Amino acid sequence: MKAFYCLWPNYDYIDKLVDAGIDTILLTAHDLPWEKESGYYDSKKLVIDTAIRYRGKCKIFLVPLWIRDPNYYSILEDQQWVNESGNKVKETPCPTNVSYIRSRVIPTIDFAEDMGCTGIIWDLEHLGYHINPAENIPFYSSSSPKYKCYCNECKKYNIENLWKVHANLIKQLLQNSEIKIHGQFPYSYGWTMRQYPQSLLHFTEETYKKNIGWFERLKWFFSYWKYEVSPKIIPGVWCEWFPEDNLINYTRNLKKQYGHFWLYSHEYFGNHIPNPHVNYPYPGPASDRFFELLSKI
Repeated sequence: MKAFYCLWPNYDYIDKLVDAGIDTILLTAHDLPWEKESGYYDSKKLVIDTAIRYRGKCKIFLVPLWIRDPNYYSILEDQQWVNESGNKVKETPCPTNVSYIRSRVIPTIDFAEDMGCTGIIWDLEHLGYHINPAENIPFYSSSSPKYKCYCNECKKYNIENLWKVHANLIKQLLQNSEIKIHGQFPYSYGWTMRQYPQSLLHFTEETYKKNIGWFERLKWFFSYWKYEVSPKIIPGVWCEWFPEDNLINYTRNLKKQYGHFWLYSHEYFGNHIPNPHVNYPYPGPASDRFFELLSKI
């Protein structure tokens, strides 16, 4: 797989990427058609237009959020996480709440099928965690999970069994889907992958600027073994952190080691909405030479 993560798509550049051998588009969908428009990334219309433009030319994986920005989506009170003191956490869903899980999974599957998508890759980031950590419980991100919900259902389980119940509730819905490929961003630990019943893809962010070391990789594989998952690792490359030759060489080396790669970019491929949080050393845009070299990887 040679994939491109599509933010603010510039079709002139995406056409060049597809011509250079990119065979998969990761299509961000922070706002799906039935959701309130947030303006956070791409509009609902742009998501649909991009899917229509590139289906048949390459595989399209839809990338929706598991938890939406609380400014644009309110988790119903009976679906909210309950902390150890018995208080509701309004911006985090209860992991065993069937209504919340169905509200995310079923319409997303329907939309992905309508758009001709090959797979669904859930984005597990809690986008508000650093802004309001008291209301955003990092249930997915910890390598040693210590957080659990204490609602009447969840409090019956330890953290290990709570994850199993959570994963199985999602898995039951996915197994009835025509969408047979599933995966996740961005966490690397095995318990976050249990809900994927068929082909599991793990798109890593840890490789954005450099490859992971052997010890970290060993921890990954131990976690995969422990939790009985077998993900296909797709290493990510953040393009704006490399000069052109280094970017090509790094991408080529990842492709040799893993057999796959995915490119993440804010500006390198003609996007004109800069990231206000990062000053990139090599913002691009990509040269024609880059696409020529990419086609040889």
